[in-house]
Amino acid sequence: MDSKKSLTILLIVAVVALLGFALWQFGGSRSSINSGLSTAPAASSLAVEEVLGRQYIDDLNSLENLNMDMAFFSNPGGDNPDGDPVFRSLVDRHKELPREPVGRDNPFLPINDAQILQAVKPTP
Repeated sequence: MDSKKSLTILLIVAVVALLGFALWQFGGSRSSINSGLSTAPAASSLAVEEVLGRQYIDDLNSLENLNMDMAFFSNPGGDNPDGDPVFRSLVDRHKELPREPVGRDNPFLPINDAQILQAVKPTP
């Protein structure tokens, strides 16, 4: 019985030691430990949006002031008397897209039984 009592005490001491180690390792305060990471105060999202918006407006304004001389592609001049041969060789190969049926005006409105039957009924 004495060995059973000492085994119980040893088991309790081991569990307490294990819990203490786990608490020290995973749960304790780490204010004194410098992990090499630092945090900076986050800028408000409004300020970030204002800066990005201002930059976007500035970029658009710079594009408005851009002038492109289209005569470069077609007028003769310099080494090329007929204009730019690569530009002149371009061919329009677009395809017309067929018209598709349009859905409901507001797809978020509830569907009634008549609309379901109309959608399921084959059109001749």
